[in-house]
Amino acid sequence: MTSKLSSTLAALNLGTGLNSSLMLELLDSNYLDGGANQASSRAVVDATAAAIATTPDLSLFPSAEVTNARVTDCDSNNICNMTATLTNQDTEDTVAVEFTTKVKIMGSAVYLYGDQTATAPI
Repeated sequence: MTSKLSSTLAALNLGTGLNSSLMLELLDSNYLDGGANQASSRAVVDATAAAIATTPDLSLFPSAEVTNARVTDCDSNNICNMTATLTNQDTEDTVAVEFTTKVKIMGSAVYLYGDQTATAPI
């Protein structure tokens, strides 16, 4: 179930991944998290891709893998809680953290849904 999420994150490690539609494929069309929606998130990715194109020594997104996903508490709209482990493997010491986020499940695909809040937490 999380293979699309993991493969999308892996592709975003490449400059070509930043310039593709992958970010939009990862976020549900109704994505909203701390005031960031799909469009504003895409704008950040586009700006990062442009900066990398002109300054290649900038680092790309961290290399991350999503594993151990568990989906619970789905409602009638297929909005669920997903708890998983996010592992950053591009540092000297591998860092793994458990996280929980809202996702929308459509068929076998999992899309990030966000916390649906229009303002950033303080």
